[in-house]
Amino acid sequence: MDKKEDYLKLNLSIIDIIWNWHQITEKSINEYKKFIISLIINRDPIPEFFIGKSVSEIYEYFEFHLSELEYLTCFNLLSSVEGVLRIEYQKRVNKKDKDPISRQFRKIYKQRKNNVRLKDDLLNIWLKYSPDILSVSGVINNFKGALNLRHWIAHGRCWHPKLGGQYDAITVYNIAYNLLTKLNLKYNII
Repeated sequence: MDKKEDYLKLNLSIIDIIWNWHQITEKSINEYKKFIISLIINRDPIPEFFIGKSVSEIYEYFEFHLSELEYLTCFNLLSSVEGVLRIEYQKRVNKKDKDPISRQFRKIYKQRKNNVRLKDDLLNIWLKYSPDILSVSGVINNFKGALNLRHWIAHGRCWHPKLGGQYDAITVYNIAYNLLTKLNLKYNII
């Protein structure tokens, strides 16, 4: 059985796969940090990279990697949800359902084809034409706010971002999960 079939058997959504990867990686980084610190404390040989570094420098090194993991996870979650939304857009355009969201997607498709804008087109259509506007508006606006983080990460983190909130991996996971749940969208990794 190949890896593709294994993932399909798990029936996990893309954000669950990303979250599991985050947890495994975070645990691995922390375990490796403990291992290196124990080598130093026990005066055992350490990997060449860590020779000459103080314990505080080693802690800083691993904190940096945990911080990078947070950014990568946030970016991956937000980008994956964007992908899910674009796949849903394409499906609704091709399927030609009569619900208001599908009709608006087809209308915007005539103008922009696949060059639709995530915030201004897709999310605003979901916001305006969702049957349950009140419960959807909060999750869509939370997601729109988190997209500022994605934009900052994607463009090299070369300015001081105005994010409008604090975002870490669990916060972004919850924003992504809530959006996909409210919009009733679930996509497997394949």
